[in-house]
Amino acid sequence: PISGVKFLGDIEMALNDSDHTVRYVAMIALSHIPSKDWIERLSNSRDPQTRLGALTAAHLRNESPPSGDTVSIIFDILAKKMYWARGAETRLDLLRIIDLHLDDFRKTRSVSEIASWILSEFPSKNPEVLWEQTGMLGNLRNPAGYPKLLEVLLNSVDPVHEFHAFQSLGAFQSGWTKDSERQLVDWAVKTQTGWFANFNEIGR
Repeated sequence: PISGVKFLGDIEMALNDSDHTVRYVAMIALSHIPSKDWIERLSNSRDPQTRLGALTAAHLRNESPPSGDTVSIIFDILAKKMYWARGAETRLDLLRIIDLHLDDFRKTRSVSEIASWILSEFPSKNPEVLWEQTGMLGNLRNPAGYPKLLEVLLNSVDPVHEFHAFQSLGAFQSGWTKDSERQLVDWAVKTQTGWFANFNEIGR
């Protein structure tokens, strides 16, 4: 069989392409090459999309770097603000990579730092980024996220995103006050209809 290593330079260039489809195809191609042949080179790239594509490809191969290395790569991207110039697409990819590696952040006790970064940019004006942020806050369950997420829910005019935010709020184990709890219940009673609003039926 033809070794994919000989095409690594082309794949690396494609991972940094401005077209999302080209980057995706390059990432899939990379996932067919043993990560030992490229992970060190690509994870140290100066381009955030190349690094994120490498982490995704390694994840698909079940050959992700050790937890500490993965977390370090992501924090390095954040610290250098490597994602700023590429806009919403890089933010989306970054959020999705973080979500894939939540266990790594838990193992390295760095969940609060990731939550702080998300909250510093929340809520995004980009609806796709906002959707990912909302889901991530629910997954992270950082108490500081509760009031901000509740505020977005109460001010939203998109019923689909409202329900997404409501689900994320339901995952929190702390972070609310008696007042915010009352606000959430009031919102649910006033805005929801049908089966979801019939509290006597839910859970049966």
